[in-house]
Amino acid sequence: TIIKTHRFHGIVLVPYILATLGLAIGAATAFIWSTISFDPMLSLFFLVAAVFLLGLALMVMLMGALIYARSQFIITNRHVHTLIQRTLFNQGLTSNTLASVTNAQGLRTGVLETIFNYGNVRVATFGGRDFFSFQPIGAPEYVAVAINDAHEAFVAAHPGQAV
Repeated sequence: TIIKTHRFHGIVLVPYILATLGLAIGAATAFIWSTISFDPMLSLFFLVAAVFLLGLALMVMLMGALIYARSQFIITNRHVHTLIQRTLFNQGLTSNTLASVTNAQGLRTGVLETIFNYGNVRVATFGGRDFFSFQPIGAPEYVAVAINDAHEAFVAAHPGQAV
């Protein structure tokens, strides 16, 4: 049973938005040059470049949206899962049982993380040596509290199974 799901903070989309804007400006510039060029071959070249840059901008925007939409932090009644879409064709899954979770922390370091309310959720497992994290995530303190609450509920429901 899924207790809670969380996504990356929207700040991860900033590089994709900036790249899309840069490509769109390049496409607009190429289109303008295609309309003011007196040489028909040069005009055609700039028009093709504009169309190519617009297509590339659309691909970058869709790739950013896909990576954002497919990355999740999932808390169930038995596990904590981190599903991260790193690139278009590279996805990773990390899972830990709530029995092995010892502590979860929500960390915000820096001015931008404080202003935009995002940070890192770090989940420590038995022994204190192993941990996994999910960043950047919105309101990391609340996510950490949800993990700790789920762990306590698991321990209460399954005495003797916690490590």
